[in-house]
Amino acid sequence: KVVAVTGCSGRIGHAATVELARQGHTVIGLDLVARRTFAGTRFVACDVSDGDAVAKAIAGVEIVIHLAAVPDDAPFVAALVPANILGVAAVIDAVRQTPSVARVMVASSGKIFSGYTGATPIDVDTMPAPTCMYSATKLFAEAAALALANSCSDGRQLHVIVPRFGWSPRTSEDIDAMSKITGSGEDGVNAYLSPADAGRFTAACATAPLDPLCRYHLMYAQSLPQLGATARFSVRAAAELIKWTPLDRFPEGITDVQEDTDYRPNPALFPRLLTAQQSESAQNT
Repeated sequence: KVVAVTGCSGRIGHAATVELARQGHTVIGLDLVARRTFAGTRFVACDVSDGDAVAKAIAGVEIVIHLAAVPDDAPFVAALVPANILGVAAVIDAVRQTPSVARVMVASSGKIFSGYTGATPIDVDTMPAPTCMYSATKLFAEAAALALANSCSDGRQLHVIVPRFGWSPRTSEDIDAMSKITGSGEDGVNAYLSPADAGRFTAACATAPLDPLCRYHLMYAQSLPQLGATARFSVRAAAELIKWTPLDRFPEGITDVQEDTDYRPNPALFPRLLTAQQSESAQNT
């Protein structure tokens, strides 16, 4: 398969790119900056909010994995809107314009349950409980993906997959924070998603046979909970729909994060975030 991965330099994007290439797929990686060497991958420098650039990059592609995003809460207009709102809209429009695309994955996040205090594991029919604008942008992504699934009428059997990812730590600080939250079903080690599990999950989303009568597929992805504990998210839908089950359990895979000295927060985002922070600071003085 020919697969395009947006956000290929991010934590989950890198894991997905490596696993897809390992399985023999042709991978086109899109990101603002190439921060890694991807064996078997062609890199395209691309801002996903630029619809024309995205459409050009995915021409002829069969599968689109959309992971590019500002991955945490940040100033809304200056940081979240360009990447997480306009980027989603641009990718979806590009998919509409590209008849070769038969499957698209639009990433959401378990952080849409940041205010949830009910029973666990959380399943796909549980009402989200967002507490920040980052979470709100992920709910927008889910709705935009559903709109694509409901409105694509050009004759192709387009499948739209929306995974709500567990906590995939990007830095040692993330790991330290996660390791302190150990309660059963809480958003800590029992919501962990290892890099390897993330890669295998994304590859399964790209290649698993799907029900031809269903266009929209919603599921969770997280690694195994601690022994005797309850996972924060249920992976039942992923097991049923794409035949994926996690293999790792925290702290398995953490050394991959700790030893990944090449990972940096995307430097191209720094001016955007700095400008927004300075603007907000000026408004508050």
